[in-house]
Amino acid sequence: MKTSKQFNVGLISAILCLLAVSTHPVIIDLHSEDFDVIFYTFCTVFFEFILSTPVLMYELLRKRHHINQNYNDNTAEIITPTNARIKRPIFRFLIIGGIFSIAQLFVTFGLESADATTAAIAFKSSMIFTIIFGFVFLKEEVSITQIIFTAVIFVALYYSLSKGTFTPLKIDFGAIILVLVPLLWTVGHTMTKPLLQEKISSPTEVIWIRTGIGSSILAIVYFGILANPISTFSILLRPANLINVILIGLAYLMGHLFWYYAIKNTDIALSSAIQAPQPIITAILSTLVQPGGIYGYQVIGISFIVTSILIIIFDKRNQNISVYSRSG
Repeated sequence: MKTSKQFNVGLISAILCLLAVSTHPVIIDLHSEDFDVIFYTFCTVFFEFILSTPVLMYELLRKRHHINQNYNDNTAEIITPTNARIKRPIFRFLIIGGIFSIAQLFVTFGLESADATTAAIAFKSSMIFTIIFGFVFLKEEVSITQIIFTAVIFVALYYSLSKGTFTPLKIDFGAIILVLVPLLWTVGHTMTKPLLQEKISSPTEVIWIRTGIGSSILAIVYFGILANPISTFSILLRPANLINVILIGLAYLMGHLFWYYAIKNTDIALSSAIQAPQPIITAILSTLVQPGGIYGYQVIGISFIVTSILIIIFDKRNQNISVYSRSG
């Protein structure tokens, strides 16, 4: 049973995750035209990797200090990595790194033509993919309520992305790409979950390995085939460009870490519910940073999407409680 302190840590982490994630489309949308899509994606992933390194080092030092306090010299070998950690599922990590690299590439590419608010709306297609994946692959029960409000999310997405017209030709190609991003996220997180559940890796280790592999793949493809590293990296000598990629790397790291702490310390339904208003915050930030206003169709779409997500989340939570009660 989680304590009051754990609940408070989880609640604060979920709120901080919401704030961090809400900035992602805004910061990416502000990047200079000096960058091409692949190089900016590489910088995003690489700087998250760089910034996660001291966090990982601190975590490992704390673990070593804790072990040294609890074991005497005769059991010092426990400090060394276990067989499970030595024999990490390298192939799985390679796939995870590749999936999230492609997802990040899609985000950058999509925001070339779509605005930050549109991106935030498109990302909420994640609930549709979650319901479908849960039903098809995990054999989870899906209630009538969940089916109805998943359909509402789909209609609201279609309405918003078609600029309030319900006309397919009005949907930007970038918006279509952005809708596919949560599908990749869902696959990547599904592959990551066993690593965390079986304690093969900690959340920080997953982030560090994932971004390390992802940035390596992007570097090999980009610098090995497409571009000259020396001339390309000179783009980062401009202060505004360097500040942007550091900010997006930090924002992604904070979003990922705070999410893991949120679901570790409090109910996942509550953590997910707190993330629901993300398009609203993104729209506000986008309007403040790049004045241009938010369109009426976006407000309508966001309202229906956020409301539907909250209804689905709490319906799933009540469904789980009911199943637990029957099994007890």
